[in-house]
Amino acid sequence: MIKLKLISFSYINKETNWKLNQLEFDSLTLLVGATGVGKTKILKALTSLKDLALGETTSQIDNIHFSITFEELGVLYLWEGETESTLPYDTTGFDALNENSLSFGFAFEKLSIIHPNLDQETLFKRTRTDLTFTNGKAAPKIALNKSCIGIFSEEDTIKPVYTAFKKIVLFDFEASRDIVFKSKSVPNLKKAEPELDSELYNELLTYLKNINAPIVAKLFIASFDFKDVVNKIKTEFNQVFDFITDIRFHLESSPNKEDSYVLQIYEDGVGWISSYDMSSGMLKTLLFLSLRYLEPKDSIILVDEFENSLGINCIDLFDFGSNRSSQYILTSHHPYIINKIPMNHWKIVSREAGTVIVKNASDYNLGKSRHDAFKQLINLAAYSEGRD
Repeated sequence: MIKLKLISFSYINKETNWKLNQLEFDSLTLLVGATGVGKTKILKALTSLKDLALGETTSQIDNIHFSITFEELGVLYLWEGETESTLPYDTTGFDALNENSLSFGFAFEKLSIIHPNLDQETLFKRTRTDLTFTNGKAAPKIALNKSCIGIFSEEDTIKPVYTAFKKIVLFDFEASRDIVFKSKSVPNLKKAEPELDSELYNELLTYLKNINAPIVAKLFIASFDFKDVVNKIKTEFNQVFDFITDIRFHLESSPNKEDSYVLQIYEDGVGWISSYDMSSGMLKTLLFLSLRYLEPKDSIILVDEFENSLGINCIDLFDFGSNRSSQYILTSHHPYIINKIPMNHWKIVSREAGTVIVKNASDYNLGKSRHDAFKQLINLAAYSEGRD
């Protein structure tokens, strides 16, 4: 059962005139459509909002307006905001922190709880010159280029929201392929820890799952301290590639570079193969399996171009049933991928000028069988040409 669920999302980039009409998500959402309609942009917009919420934005934010609704532990939240890339100096004293050098900042931000009767309870609301909390808490001076979610992440009412955004994970295979771990940076991992009691073990494993790090880094740590988890990953990996019998991180020596730990797999009849020599399909599958075991169970997993990011072999690793604990948002235009996923999870993406429109398969009265629905889908102008 999913504890965290992204419900809906709308987004406007006022500089590029790119607009996403409200998109409603399911526990599994497959965005399909022609190249260039905006499927990848939707995922990029979601990840940019994650970074904005957590205070991890490292680049210029355009003038945007957004609204995102999500559920965390049974509570429905609405986060709305508007940023501006140029803000005048604030003479009110509300924010005097490097105001002259700001390249962007919040002109408006609001976080609310939506109650079952649809009444909204505002947790905080800010403008360029004012910040109010409904619990009566005094508003300190804060930087306009930081979200209140990140700034007040330790507050009882804000912490669940901050934690929720940390659980949004973009599967980035290319960024993981060449990651190695310098031996001098991990001296404490060379010695196995004494056997832990189950309570402390579970606490440490939960901590590992919740840290914001590439999945290959989590697998590296697990290979030292959570060998039972790695063995589960190894077993599933062997079920996909039965000629691969082991995985490890091996310390490779180099005369010109610092010694580094490198991910390796063992192939029968071949020997140990380092990550930089693995086939893309093998490495993608291994990292995806690691994601399932080493990310929080209630994560939101974003996978762009499923067939390229993971490969069609991985489609059989998905659980399409209601017992799935994480939410998946995928994009694909590969017929095999689309035909394998039930049509009630399809979201057909089209575009009119700069406006992106997303509709359900049911909006087009596609056939009742998956085969008939797929045949009708590929003949839709919205799918094949990108215009409704």
